[in-house]
Amino acid sequence: MGVQHRRTRDGGDGEQTNPRCPKRTRRLEPWRRLVKAFFDTSVLVPVFNADHVHHEASINAFLGVEKGQGYCAGHTLAEFYSVTTRYPGRDRVGGAEITLFVEIIRERLTIVTLTAEEYFDTVIEAAEKGIAGGLIYDMLLARCAVKAGADILYTINVKDFAQLGQDISRRVRLPSSVTGPL
Repeated sequence: MGVQHRRTRDGGDGEQTNPRCPKRTRRLEPWRRLVKAFFDTSVLVPVFNADHVHHEASINAFLGVEKGQGYCAGHTLAEFYSVTTRYPGRDRVGGAEITLFVEIIRERLTIVTLTAEEYFDTVIEAAEKGIAGGLIYDMLLARCAVKAGADILYTINVKDFAQLGQDISRRVRLPSSVTGPL
């Protein structure tokens, strides 16, 4: 479930002419599974700050996800705005720049939101699990990742998300764990 496929470069049946021997054809893999990746704010912030210690790994993860296979929560846009417009000194992001950054995120990632019922269920689940304080926000993001069918949840805050149960912790990855395009 949640698996999407792409057709081969030839756009058809998987047969492609071998350029060295036009009369022969070779069988290409007609379908390929694409990985769905969800991005936490802690990974998106460094994408747009070249001086950030996690910039290279984060931008590689961000650009390495096929279009239509990347996700973030609607709440992540507000967190991203809050963090980047509070940067100290020259790193602070202004109006035109933040608008551009948010548009890039929206163009590249699908924004996932929870319904009122899903919010309610998540808060009740957090209370039942003994989740306290700000970890509720990570739980809401994790719920969005599950809703999106994400295989990977990229975050710098691995320890926080690992507290949310096995279904979440199995998805959690540091962006530095990217080994190639997804």
